Amino acid sequence: MEDRTEVYLSARRSWPRQPSNRIPVLDLGPYLAGEAEAGRSLSLALRQAQQNIGFFFLSNHGLSARLLERTFGALEDFFALPADSKLALAADEGFTGYIPVAGSLLRNSYVGTNTSPDLTETINFMRDFPPDNPYVLQCRRMMGPNKWPREMPWLKPIVQQYMTESIRLAYKLLPIYAMALGAAPDYFDDKFDDPSVNCRAGHYPPLPASVDQYGLGAHTDLGFFTLLPQSKVGGLEVQTLEGSWIGAPMMAGHILVNGGDMLARFSNGRFLATPHRVLPNRGPEHRYSLPIFFQPNFSTLVAPMDSCTGIDHPPLFEPVRFGDYREWYVSQVSDQYASKRAG
Repeated sequence: MEDRTEVYLSARRSWPRQPSNRIPVLDLGPYLAGEAEAGRSLSLALRQAQQNIGFFFLSNHGLSARLLERTFGALEDFFALPADSKLALAADEGFTGYIPVAGSLLRNSYVGTNTSPDLTETINFMRDFPPDNPYVLQCRRMMGPNKWPREMPWLKPIVQQYMTESIRLAYKLLPIYAMALGAAPDYFDDKFDDPSVNCRAGHYPPLPASVDQYGLGAHTDLGFFTLLPQSKVGGLEVQTLEGSWIGAPMMAGHILVNGGDMLARFSNGRFLATPHRVLPNRGPEHRYSLPIFFQPNFSTLVAPMDSCTGIDHPPLFEPVRFGDYREWYVSQVSDQYASKRAG
């Protein structure tokens, strides 16, 4: 695989940018209502956001406020379980399940400097694949099966409904991304008809931090885009094109969206996979997060789109199967976690 540091920095320089320190808000309501030209205007706004800061908020997104409230509440209940109950669901090489506070260190970005474990505990849920799926049979990472606490039988249906509704929203956004990149609205259809989707639910308890220690270290996301419903406690920081870190404002009822590595590769670097991090939680309130990572089919060959390449923009990224890239990405966290457990 190519040198990620060099290719990402080259991509930042190769497309026109208007550096911004403000995360814009995109209104999805007119598009969902079927208003004429709403898709086109939304695609232009998305292009500006993804090309200049890599993050945007979605308003009127259609996800039920009641569903989000129930899902956050269920995850609070899970993380309040005794340690032994949570550790019974400990993540293994497949990376499905629970990782305790300081159980991993995320630092996959060219801006990451952290060397201390992250001050968060997480449980990773995958989109359910049938047991005869060839990648499940091959024991590929992040293919399940999911691990559920016996003490909370209601957690599974709530999380599954949240993931199902989030995937529906993600599919509604795909044509907007395609148009924003100068392609036909259905360009991504066959690349996401069996998508890899996971929810890495997180809990950031109030804890003292050492120097250069974070709730979650600086990183870029693995997938195409991430959906992050707003919680009650902030802490997320985004790196601007000028290199400064800005706090993502709290926008109740909105969903924060950001592009990941696969979007950067499809767009030949035109759309940013922006580094971001989570600060240590100084308290007194606890922070919870429910990001949905929307990713291509395991077998999709991710390569720069024709609409994003040409004489002035030669391909910057080597073609790569998404499943192979995900194996590499996840190994950076799961192998560290396995080493800690073995030690």
